[in-house]
Amino acid sequence: MGALQNTIYPDPESLDHLLQILLSVCESEIVSVIGQFNLFLDGITLESPRVEATNYMNPNYELQIGKEALQNKILNLTIEKEELARERIHVKNMKSLSSTEFYYIEPGLEGIRKALNYIKWVCEHKEDQLPEYLKNIELTQFSFSIGVVWKMYEEHSKYPNGTFDNLGGEADSITATYNYPPTVDTPFNFWFGNEYHHGIYGDKNYLIHIDMVQTVLDNLFPGKYEADPCDRDDLIKIGYLRRENRRHIIPKREEFFKLKEKLDELELEKSQKYRATIKQHISNGSQSKHNNKCNL
Repeated sequence: MGALQNTIYPDPESLDHLLQILLSVCESEIVSVIGQFNLFLDGITLESPRVEATNYMNPNYELQIGKEALQNKILNLTIEKEELARERIHVKNMKSLSSTEFYYIEPGLEGIRKALNYIKWVCEHKEDQLPEYLKNIELTQFSFSIGVVWKMYEEHSKYPNGTFDNLGGEADSITATYNYPPTVDTPFNFWFGNEYHHGIYGDKNYLIHIDMVQTVLDNLFPGKYEADPCDRDDLIKIGYLRRENRRHIIPKREEFFKLKEKLDELELEKSQKYRATIKQHISNGSQSKHNNKCNL
């Protein structure tokens, strides 16, 4: 189905802001479950165990239950056993033809917090806190991609047995990137994606979901950032996006039907752009690296 991308305006002004936003969104009630994630950090990829709802009876996977699983936001997920995940990632390293090295990181909030600390410690040159494979890198770029179940979709995403679908980050996701020199106006970027389906703009829970992200932003940096769809300018132009006291006004039923034709046109354009972007990424290949010291 693809993903509907949302972002914050303006882009985070510093690495410190970006990392605070990323952690706070993951810790908040907006995110019910954290699935697979990976952090690419200057030639090093940290990879969490696989999550497979359909494999909950597979001996290579364990169903996560109990208080610790709930606090770690992995409750009712079936997750690849640690020793098997480590072995799989080790084999990937041995077989890889690229210069990228792969390493295991714990699932859930525990792994997210550890990965974010690694980024901070690299920037602060706290080599004594870092694993050996991160002690000699100079951070010039990273990409953090996290598969999630949003609170707004929690019940919809559950199987009858209480487990969840594959959470690899293809649609419902959180992404944070840093590049120097910047690939756009700023080196810092933050996105949160929703599974795209026709008519998503007519779902009032969608705007409530974005406003929940807005609450996190305002608690961290009052009045500084706004959460909105990446199509914000077009949605404002046609009258769909309106704000009052920094929160979105949900269109009434009759208002939405008046907007529907314009929204349908926008959704068709968004779908076409999405397919074109995927083709462009494939043709561009990987980005070149640049030397630069990061600053928090």
